[in-house]
Amino acid sequence: MRYILSIILSLVSLVSLAKVHSYVASVTNERLGTQRQICSDFLKKRNFQNTYTLSEEYLNMAQEAKSAIDEGYAKFTLGASEVFLGKTSEGEKHLKEALIIGEKHNESDLIGLALNTLGIYEASVNTNYYLAQHYFLRSMEYDRTEASASSNLANIAALLNDTTGIEYSLRCIEIGKSKGESHYEYSGYQTLAEFDILKEDYNAAQKHLGLAEQIAQKEGYTDIVIKLFQAEVLMKTGKYQSSIELLNSIEDTVHKAQPIYLPRLKTLQGENYRHIGDFHTSNLYLRNALEAAQSYSSHTELEKVYLFIAKNFADLGQYREGLTYLNQAMETLTLKSQTELSRLSNERNLTLEVIYEEQKRKEAENRAHNIQIIVLTLFVLLIIAVSIIWWITILMKRRQKLYQQIVKQNLELIEAKKEVEKSQSHNTDDKDLTNVLNDNRDFLAGETNRSKILFNTLIKLMEKDKIYRDPLLTREEIISRLNTNPTYLTQAIKQFSGKNYSQFINSYRIKEAVEILSDKDKIEIPIKTICTEVGFNSMATFYKIFQSTVGLSPAAYRKSLLHISALKENEPEE
Repeated sequence: MRYILSIILSLVSLVSLAKVHSYVASVTNERLGTQRQICSDFLKKRNFQNTYTLSEEYLNMAQEAKSAIDEGYAKFTLGASEVFLGKTSEGEKHLKEALIIGEKHNESDLIGLALNTLGIYEASVNTNYYLAQHYFLRSMEYDRTEASASSNLANIAALLNDTTGIEYSLRCIEIGKSKGESHYEYSGYQTLAEFDILKEDYNAAQKHLGLAEQIAQKEGYTDIVIKLFQAEVLMKTGKYQSSIELLNSIEDTVHKAQPIYLPRLKTLQGENYRHIGDFHTSNLYLRNALEAAQSYSSHTELEKVYLFIAKNFADLGQYREGLTYLNQAMETLTLKSQTELSRLSNERNLTLEVIYEEQKRKEAENRAHNIQIIVLTLFVLLIIAVSIIWWITILMKRRQKLYQQIVKQNLELIEAKKEVEKSQSHNTDDKDLTNVLNDNRDFLAGETNRSKILFNTLIKLMEKDKIYRDPLLTREEIISRLNTNPTYLTQAIKQFSGKNYSQFINSYRIKEAVEILSDKDKIEIPIKTICTEVGFNSMATFYKIFQSTVGLSPAAYRKSLLHISALKENEPEE
């Protein structure tokens, strides 16, 4: 009887412990669910600092409870807030970890959210719009993120000046209204305003921004993006002081809550002061924009900022500084073009590698199965062949579009350079080159001043006398004309241009070649003649250096220019 009583007491204890454990688990799950919802709500409201703090707590709770799904959601909200707070490398890491957890546990909502935010990261940090679109399109397959991905695809289209992206904005608003999710309507109206600004329809932009702002005020969103667009509309409509006041009013909030938007804010401030005519203050803000872009890995409009600074210096009569920043804009554009071409090439290689591996696998199956499998395999290979053709066609179109973009941007930079040089020609009192060094001897206080004067004299030889056009130009001839020695010449070029002798000379040759190839009136000049005129004595060398510097061959450049000209001629007159 005593043993039976002991057994009964043990069973009662086990049942009690099970109930306690079940209760504790229920409470823990409830706490995790509540924390997840709080983090999600703050993220929707664009309150990234609070999202970041609460997500760290949520992650600790999930890890203590050993809840993998909650750990995934915590890493998602943490990573998303880090991206917008400028902690981009940590944000990317947490988002990719969230995606892995979502795929492992087949958590579709988490997969869609992680993909969507990785797209935002690629667009805003790496300016890799093609990869960003890839993430957004994958995210659209999931119901929870269809609207958000649509909004982001609209943003990418706006960045690429593609107004067909309006359909994504309208889709986002439609989903928001049907589901009662006001933050989707907010995003849709915001992107519609972007397209309105692109089309210079500022009344429509103000209308859509007003609708977005109503939602932001009702829901308690931190509407920094709306304020930035409102400031841009004010600037575009000539209300510069009002634009500056609006930007100043949100600057502290941007610094503390959403620093990823700081480069854009500083750029707008600089643009406003440029319109007012305060070029010194404009350059101060534009340089702050460059610093913020480096700090928060946001490089979307660097060449535009460099170009504004160059124009400010030109208007101040400081033409040498202006040309320095103009060259920086061209180099930034070239680097961006080369990066895009490299990405296209990598995508192509990866696709072909996957297709090749698939072909090998299918060939192995052919040897092991009957005639029906062989027929099926041949059909699959046919689809793969069609896919290859289709993909290569897309890559060619994308490359053609990229080439045209390179040419268009070079045309804009050349036009800006002409304006700077035109202003310079009216105001510059050039001294005779042979007297420059003698005139400055009294100022020589050391090696730095000597090198600076030597380099300035060399610049004048290049820009005024255009000595680089001589294919037989030698280093010794330049040394003789400058009355210096090889060591001083090499040091001056390296110190003030960052290039070696050959790179420095060839950079002027390539710039002039680009200007000739960009002139429709000189379209009949053979490329071989251009090669000789700008100072190259080898077509192979000319092609190689042009390709590596500009991002496409001289022939492809001219072909793209002709295509752009044909499109302009076929545009209907207003």
